[in-house]
Amino acid sequence: MRKIKFRLYNTNTKYMYADSGITSLGINDAIQKAQDNNFIVMQFTGIKDVNNKEIYEGDIVQLSCQCCIYKIVWNVKKLCFEPKDNGYSQKHNVDIDVWEHEIEVIGNIYETPELFD
Repeated sequence: MRKIKFRLYNTNTKYMYADSGITSLGINDAIQKAQDNNFIVMQFTGIKDVNNKEIYEGDIVQLSCQCCIYKIVWNVKKLCFEPKDNGYSQKHNVDIDVWEHEIEVIGNIYETPELFD
């Protein structure tokens, strides 16, 4: 079972907090309080990239072939990728477990949004 943890991005200070301090106890209240105080809450996917870096929703990743760049999006049913510049307006889900050993985090949508533009 994956560890439930989060990181926070402060929209005022533009600072990313790697350890949010949010635990599974009282999680809904903690997330609501964070969001009410100009924080964006991002959940850990339970997967690490090729460099052993934790992958969170909001991360921008690329496959090791450097052919595709994706934004990590949390879906209630499963984690899915949203392809960049694929020419389609709809999301195409790609199972993260299949690509786990070929994904590298190259940024995130808050600190380096230009990577996904």
